[in-house]
Amino acid sequence: NREKRWQKVMLEEGLFNNTDQHIITYDEDYWLKNAFANYNRPGFNRRKVKGVQLATNFANSDWYKFYLAVKWYKKKFFQACRDNQLDIPN
Repeated sequence: NREKRWQKVMLEEGLFNNTDQHIITYDEDYWLKNAFANYNRPGFNRRKVKGVQLATNFANSDWYKFYLAVKWYKKKFFQACRDNQLDIPN
């Protein structure tokens, strides 16, 4: 499959080594597991999640950095739309 071929290429090119399997093997829950102390997939798949406990390193988590980046991008995107007289309905 595509993922296995990419892993092989990254290893062959020296971008990663065999001890980096946790990095090059896709885990869709990885960021959430590291950001939230009480992460569990069924609970976090709900539209609204209650009783969330932040992990000790939450402020430095990849999930939180992604969240901040999305907020930054969305603000810039809508400002660029307004500047160019583009109307995007909510």
